Amino acid sequence: RSERGVELALRSVFAHPDVRSLAVVLSGTGREGRDDYDPLLPLRTSGTDRPLFCVHPAGGSASVFMTLAQLLPDEIPVYGLQAKSLSPGQVGHSSVKEMAECYVGSMRKIQPEGPYRLLGWSFGGLIVQEMAAQLEAAGSVVETAILLDAGLSGDEFENAEDLDETQFLRRQAEAFDLNLDGVADENHKQAILEQAMRTGLLPPTSTLSDLEPVLRAMQAAPRLMSDWPGCKQLSGPIIYVRASDNKRMDLPERLTQVTSGTFEIVDVCAAHKDMCNAQESNKIAAIAAAILCPDHTQS
Repeated sequence: RSERGVELALRSVFAHPDVRSLAVVLSGTGREGRDDYDPLLPLRTSGTDRPLFCVHPAGGSASVFMTLAQLLPDEIPVYGLQAKSLSPGQVGHSSVKEMAECYVGSMRKIQPEGPYRLLGWSFGGLIVQEMAAQLEAAGSVVETAILLDAGLSGDEFENAEDLDETQFLRRQAEAFDLNLDGVADENHKQAILEQAMRTGLLPPTSTLSDLEPVLRAMQAAPRLMSDWPGCKQLSGPIIYVRASDNKRMDLPERLTQVTSGTFEIVDVCAAHKDMCNAQESNKIAAIAAAILCPDHTQS
């Protein structure tokens, strides 16, 4: 952007990882406009196995799975699914159901038929459950749904009260383990941006213009959660990866209500907010690899 004065969709960088193919996009041949919305973020397109589709947390960005994708076995293609509200000029989805319908349709362009492999972190886990329900209703098989410390269909979600911008930013800073005491109000967003880049939740070249839609998505997520009526009981297997700071005791009982199939609870020594950061992604990758490639021996 700074050197060439071009606008490039983030997905283009992932889809064209070498200089030659990226140059074709930049030259205008096959240009992918920054205003165009495509939920798919190709994190790794190579591999001969069935792909893993990873659904974003409340911030809407699937780039949080970049490190995870790099750590998974090479034979697994990895695609992220990200929120419509991240694209300039686009209004976000109005419901979890609508979001899931959009993601299922986009996913089928890559893999028209099942079995499907889904993974969702936090808010993304709710979307994965709705996607799985829609897929099963259409006669498709969901091979596995990996829920990274997510809420469950049937939970009661509180819609956060209206906050002014300062209150909202302080709350988000707390989620990032960031203390804004002593930081001037006008510098709150810059401090959050820098923390998000340090922890790997945003790419290291992000700017304030990249942070703004993420904050909007985070602000909308509580309403989408509280409005979601839940989904029909699933029949496919669920792997629930529980963070170290998740203290809920009803998971076994609740998971029997969410799916009539098998389920497994896997505890991981990582806090909820850290599960997919650069330091902890290796733990999630090891769990996912054991499920998706049980015969794979990692070096």
